[in-house]
Amino acid sequence: MIPTSEGGLFFRTLTATAEGTFKLTATFRGEGLYLPSSYTATIIVYSGELRATLSFEGESFFAGDTLQVEVGISGYTPQMGRLEGSLFLIGTDGQDYPLTTEEVTPPSDTLEVVLNAPPGVYTLSLTLKSPSLPSPLHVIGGELTLLGRALISIESLQLPRGVPVKIDSVVVASSGEPLGGVRVTLKLPEALGGEGFVGTSSPNGSVVIYLTIPPTAPLGFYNATVYLKPPLPYYPPLNYLFPLIVASRVQFVNITYPSWTSRDSPIKVSGRLLDDAGQPLEGEDCILLHIGGDVLARSSLYEGGRFTLTATPPPHLPPGNMTFVLLFTGFEDERAAFYLRESIPLQIEVLRQTYLTFNYSIEKSYVRGEIRLLDEEGEGIEGATLEVVAGGQRMMVHTGGDGSAVISYALPSIRTHYVTVTYRGNFSRHLSPAQESWRITVEGGSDLGRNIPLLFYALSAAIVALIVVQVLLYFRRLRPLKEARRAFEREELYRFVARGRRRAVYALYREFLRRMRQRGFDRRREETLREYFSRLERLGVVDGERLKRALPHLERAFYSTTPLSSKAVKEVGRLMEGGEGS
Repeated sequence: MIPTSEGGLFFRTLTATAEGTFKLTATFRGEGLYLPSSYTATIIVYSGELRATLSFEGESFFAGDTLQVEVGISGYTPQMGRLEGSLFLIGTDGQDYPLTTEEVTPPSDTLEVVLNAPPGVYTLSLTLKSPSLPSPLHVIGGELTLLGRALISIESLQLPRGVPVKIDSVVVASSGEPLGGVRVTLKLPEALGGEGFVGTSSPNGSVVIYLTIPPTAPLGFYNATVYLKPPLPYYPPLNYLFPLIVASRVQFVNITYPSWTSRDSPIKVSGRLLDDAGQPLEGEDCILLHIGGDVLARSSLYEGGRFTLTATPPPHLPPGNMTFVLLFTGFEDERAAFYLRESIPLQIEVLRQTYLTFNYSIEKSYVRGEIRLLDEEGEGIEGATLEVVAGGQRMMVHTGGDGSAVISYALPSIRTHYVTVTYRGNFSRHLSPAQESWRITVEGGSDLGRNIPLLFYALSAAIVALIVVQVLLYFRRLRPLKEARRAFEREELYRFVARGRRRAVYALYREFLRRMRQRGFDRRREETLREYFSRLERLGVVDGERLKRALPHLERAFYSTTPLSSKAVKEVGRLMEGGEGS
């Protein structure tokens, strides 16, 4: 009686005592719900005594591993010829998994095979064949267990500090099939707190893990441990080491850039770059401005993390609202792995460049001229509104079909004056602003000197009147000037408003000049107001932001007749106060 093992297998070794053909019958008498059955096999006993044994080291192996099997052969004679051996794994369900078929050399040989079979328990079997043997020789070896190997795919981990991070990965078997229900634990090294973060794979093998690196963790390279615990039989728990990089995010701050650009008005972008702790960064050629595939400008990071880029829009860029990208590309030194790339979009309107031209003539006591507004192709722009300031007069004109507008104004009494034309632009038509100034000088011998006697008497009367007016103004200006001086001493210039806003600005300016002269910052004879205050800004005497707000009011007070608001006087006072306190 022979008992069956798991899967219904049974084994019995028989020794033949004579050669010949025999029938071997195995009978099952039936048991319980199973009916009786029998099987008869024909066996030919050869006169030779060919025998084989199988041996290998170990009991458990991972599927896909390599196994070395020692085959021992006895009773072999040269008359048996070439022996061919076939190795199989026989599963508990009786299914065979072929491993290799190759020549076996007596008396011993080593067969190296790859264990390609699903995880489970198997019996190793060898079949020896020879042309001279009447039937193959079947050899049964020992049992072995094949284990499944769970694998996880995780890309290189470059993780920022202090923010939640989502890690997507996939768990598969060594055969490539996805594994579901696997518990995945990612454990940080002790240097990063040693915390573990858990996820479970879905039926398609995907798993998501959320983790957070401590915000104070040092930047550097680490090893994280990933533990896998499959719920399937023959799949043991495994763990792997994965490289981990703790990196810092960066942030752009104090970014300034124009709302529009054109061919003659380049884009100037400035700002600072800080790490995740708010510390400024420095490095070479790591900031760039681009649109699409065009890199427009590059900049380094200087002291305080500051950078400045200046670029002209590409000629092929059509007019309209465009998205330019400010990008931190990372460092190229030993810090390369520790700072993440960062980019921000900049919305800038790309406009067509406009130009102004002015042709004029002087007729008697009038200046008559033609202004033209042209686009970058030289075509006239129709329906545009132009602001013209000429000889103390301000006027608004509109261009016609060819982009031209005609002006006429009385010739000022001064020898030289300026004509300034301003076009504010039109974003809906993608036209850029433009401004031009022309100097007009009246040569001697004009109509103004035709009546010399009359001019002499008029000039004499004007001089007398001017002296009287100056005397009156002197006494009227004493009070604003004293009030301005007291305001400087109290450092409350932004509250100073004398009687008459224009006189208040004049008084503030004169007192400011006097104090600047005492400090060695006198205004040069050839300097305009804008040039003088720009020099003071470069020297750090006045504040740039206050100058930007106050300078238009100063120029309006000295160069035009436009009324000033109380806000204008306060802005000028704040500028003077900033210069006095520097």
